[in-house]
Amino acid sequence: MDSAVRLFDLSIIIPVYNTERYLGRCIDSVLEQSYIPNEIILVDDGSTDDSAEICDNYASNYGFIKVIHQTNSGPGVARLAGVRSASSSFIMFIDSDDWIDVDFVECIMDVSVHSEHELISASGIIYDYEDGRQNIWPEGMKVGEYNRDDIKKIYDGVLLFPYTQYGLSWGMYNKVFPRKVIENALNNVPECIGNIGEDAAAYILSLTDIDTIIVTKAVGYHYRQHSESSVHRINDSKIQSYIMFRRGLNHMLSNMDIETFDREFNLAESSLDFQGNILSSYGITTESSLDIPWKKIIDKRVIIYGAGKQGRKLYQLLKELSFVDVTAITDKNYSNMGNDVVSPDVLLNDKYDYVIIAISDETIKCEIYCDMLERGIDKDKIIPAGTRVTYNFDNLHIPYGK
Repeated sequence: MDSAVRLFDLSIIIPVYNTERYLGRCIDSVLEQSYIPNEIILVDDGSTDDSAEICDNYASNYGFIKVIHQTNSGPGVARLAGVRSASSSFIMFIDSDDWIDVDFVECIMDVSVHSEHELISASGIIYDYEDGRQNIWPEGMKVGEYNRDDIKKIYDGVLLFPYTQYGLSWGMYNKVFPRKVIENALNNVPECIGNIGEDAAAYILSLTDIDTIIVTKAVGYHYRQHSESSVHRINDSKIQSYIMFRRGLNHMLSNMDIETFDREFNLAESSLDFQGNILSSYGITTESSLDIPWKKIIDKRVIIYGAGKQGRKLYQLLKELSFVDVTAITDKNYSNMGNDVVSPDVLLNDKYDYVIIAISDETIKCEIYCDMLERGIDKDKIIPAGTRVTYNFDNLHIPYGK
């Protein structure tokens, strides 16, 4: 730290809530930077563990660390409190259970011009898992500089990320915002958004005041994946809260003067990203789940074909979700697979909208698909799970929603 260069125009804000196990590493990673920010602002959001004391201890040892203590109000309010207290022109946010590489600040701030209407982003983030695995998640925009016309595309891109080829991730954690811009955005997040996705709402609102986006080569933000930050059992009420967030976001955007959103659509139905971030937040990783076009099956009657490991997992998942009606699970070997598995003859009736082939083996999946066609099943009703659905922004069709 003694040899570090002081970067006087950046404030790093760390909202803190009950992260005593990880907070020290988070703060130390900032103190070890090759470029030290003007100030570090720790916002204790009413922690009930030793996090508040840890914050105070750091502040007593470093004159450029500020601490704000507040009653528990959620991460959005904590971020806003930090921004209001900041003295710098630019703001970076770090979650208190995450950390950054030693040169992250230097790399992300390595741009020639800093304006009041410029957003700076890393080109990816690093997912760190408890078992030691790491996964680099690239952004949908390549390294470079983007103008206002490019930014208009992001409004669609961010909402369908990562299935669109254009966009930036929702999080505020790997970006640098102009202070006035992000303060205005945080001030205007609708209350109906709640604490699920408020960072996405603030990020999208900030884009209305941004003229330039610079995507740097920086990839040094470590996004910790651990049991204390994720729900490891499907929780229907929380997923419903996520859907309400998407609908609230849609309402927010419909009131904004954004050219790309002259087509109203229901975000909950058109862009539920259950693969990747959303499913993993409920304890289901991409390694153990099938790729499903989720927007198709919301409020639909679904039959699962395949009662093996993958099919059972998908069946149990869908049974716990209130917005999908799973009518049956079937398998050609149904007689040996439990009382709840029925004969494939169930596919000959018309009391379902889709049948999902929940089998990972491509050869077997193809055989089953062909057999269904021979039995007269409408091909438009058949979903071979595992076929990844990708969207090309230029040809994207967004249906009108409710």
